[in-house]
Amino acid sequence: MPDKTPLPFPETVLTDADRKKMDDIHKSVQRAQLIGEFSEMKRMEPIYESRRRFTTTIAKFWPSAFLRHEGLAMDLNNAEDIKALLNLTDVAIQRNPLEPRVFTIELTFSKNPYFEDRVLKKVYQFTKSQARKKELADREGFKWTMLDFDWDRDVKGSSQKIRWKPGMNLCTKYPKKLEANRVDVAELGSFFNWFESDGDVFDIGMIIEEEIFPNAINYFNGEVDEEDEEEEEDESESDGGKNASYKSGRNKKDESSDESDGGKRKPSKPSSSSKSSRNNYADDDSSEDDGPSFNFGRNAYNKGGR
Repeated sequence: MPDKTPLPFPETVLTDADRKKMDDIHKSVQRAQLIGEFSEMKRMEPIYESRRRFTTTIAKFWPSAFLRHEGLAMDLNNAEDIKALLNLTDVAIQRNPLEPRVFTIELTFSKNPYFEDRVLKKVYQFTKSQARKKELADREGFKWTMLDFDWDRDVKGSSQKIRWKPGMNLCTKYPKKLEANRVDVAELGSFFNWFESDGDVFDIGMIIEEEIFPNAINYFNGEVDEEDEEEEEDESESDGGKNASYKSGRNKKDESSDESDGGKRKPSKPSSSSKSSRNNYADDDSSEDDGPSFNFGRNAYNKGGR
């Protein structure tokens, strides 16, 4: 919990009754904000589908959008990655209907000289707490335990083996570079190592889902001022705005770079407690009765599993 900002006058002392009332009101605000965020995601689906039908007719739409994001461009830092990315024709975000803050990213490629797959997926698996499994959802699909959501604790990115064509394996040509401890990742190497690795130490999934995907046309046109975007996000979070409710439990990405690193992006650094919890995930137990789903996506997860 952050330190309180000191006041130039004596702080108000609340009674236990007032404190409880304040906490109840605050939770109600958080509930309304979270339901509103889920509803907004659902309302955007047909708009994104309309955009998808249009952008598939525009040459190099998604490669252009990806490379105009400063952070992601640092992970696409070799010529062969870019040549492979030029075959990218579509990007889709499929949300888990039981926890819409969790998603799968699908990248669709045209036939290319690098790999056989038409679709590469990064699946983020959600592990429900025992308390959330036991709590019954209300008529709007909400559970109070949804407010206790932590991305680093509750979610893990899984890997997909890419079916590389002979001699074209970019993950072999450009392997990940590890820190001196031989455990932590210092550099991603090929962008495609993101698919073939568990986890997501550079938060590439968050960059795509939170920044590039909703603003894809602006990125394609080169009309995004990323410094202004970060300032607006910081203001929204400090004001307790809706970004704060949606991004609760998500660590802010570290896209800083050092001159000594040649401008390469640093991996995100979760707290030691969340880092240790990364090794204790189970598969998303979607068979549990989690109440009404939010019914996301044309290929969204079914209640019985992925």
